[in-house]
Amino acid sequence: MSAPSFSASKPVWFGVLLGLAGIVLFLGITVVFRMNSGGGSREEQERARIRVKNLAELREQNTKVLNEYEWVNKEQGRVRIPIQQAMELEITALNQKKPAPAYPIATPAPAAPVEAAPAQALPATPTPAENAPASPAESSPAAPQANP
Repeated sequence: MSAPSFSASKPVWFGVLLGLAGIVLFLGITVVFRMNSGGGSREEQERARIRVKNLAELREQNTKVLNEYEWVNKEQGRVRIPIQQAMELEITALNQKKPAPAYPIATPAPAAPVEAAPAQALPATPTPAENAPASPAESSPAAPQANP
């Protein structure tokens, strides 16, 4: 018996070429569909334009709130200051404080010495086998008893 020899024949090359043709066809169809989609309908384009405008307005408002002075409550004298200045003031205040533990560490007070009580002998307790009834008839009452 001799081992079968494999050689590149027409069916193998045909399969490789068919696979490559399938990949090229798939990519071509994908490109055609992408070009024809046009980015959506006019309604979708209008909604996207509105979202971009709203995002720009929101970012502008946030920048104004974070970087400008503004009265919060004039009667109480509360003012909003720029975030950078607020962080610098807070760092200065924190540097002036002495570090403290995150939570109070309480040590238990020493217990007063207790006099030892004289040892008392405990009564002997019967084992469960001694308490068990001799027969099942002794353990079940004839009539249920009401608890007072």
